[in-house]
Amino acid sequence: MRSILALAVLLAVAPLLIVPLGGYHALLSEMVIFAVFAIGFNLLLGYTGILSFGHAAYFGLAGYTMGLLLIHSDLPLWAAMLAGVLAAGVAAVIIGLLIIRKAGIYFAMLTIAFGQMFFFVAMRWKSVTGGEDGLSDIPRKTLFGLDLSSPVRFYYFTAVVCLAAAVVAWRVIHSSFGDVLRAIRENEARCAAIGYDVRRYKLASFVIAALFAAVSGTLYVLLLRYAFPQTMDWIRSGNVVVMSLVGGLGTFSGPIVGATLVTFLNNYISFHTRYWQLVMGVVFVVFVMFFPRGIAGYVLEARRRFRR
Repeated sequence: MRSILALAVLLAVAPLLIVPLGGYHALLSEMVIFAVFAIGFNLLLGYTGILSFGHAAYFGLAGYTMGLLLIHSDLPLWAAMLAGVLAAGVAAVIIGLLIIRKAGIYFAMLTIAFGQMFFFVAMRWKSVTGGEDGLSDIPRKTLFGLDLSSPVRFYYFTAVVCLAAAVVAWRVIHSSFGDVLRAIRENEARCAAIGYDVRRYKLASFVIAALFAAVSGTLYVLLLRYAFPQTMDWIRSGNVVVMSLVGGLGTFSGPIVGATLVTFLNNYISFHTRYWQLVMGVVFVVFVMFFPRGIAGYVLEARRRFRR
């Protein structure tokens, strides 16, 4: 649990560090929000070995659902957030049941197809989603009497959610369920041969990752007070894959490191040059070629060698 305690300390002092580094509190909230997304996605790709390019669909669906409820109803914030997460969870179960029998590139392509389907619905259903303009002026209501209008206060709210997400992920990873997920990643056929219902475990991992994405999607919409179709497209899904790879797949701290670093660099480099996408592409290529295990994986390997 030392990793959890270290994360709690880092989240607590982060507002004091971000401004000297050239950032701001809203950026810090965004980094933490995408860390939640990456933590869940790492359970799917890093621990189960399943590649999805469509999990942004659940990120965006939860955000849109919550935004619509906050605009058109008197539901409290917690209920609207919960409704958004549940809507994304139901969609993940339905889609997962349809595609979980596929594997490899066929599974990945189907996740892209379903993700883009959600994206085009958001783009075309203007009467509900606002089309390309999205939903604006989404109210950031109080949460159990707590005013979240302050950037610092909202950051600490997202930090608490991130810490809770990390604790849940830690418990999953260090449970018998997590052991089965790692076994499926290493040898799916052997797991099936000894009696495990591999499809059920893969579906559970798929849905859990979607729920993490949904939680981060609601937080993202609250941060911006705006929901837009691009939260659902394959580029958003690709971003979380990059975050996981840069941080280190199959490690506990990897997705958190990758999400915070990639989000910070995206903001910092785009502020200084219009060629920021080229620069980020070069950064990604460097990590894939020279640090294939990611930052956390490289640190863990260096620590093992030092102990020897």
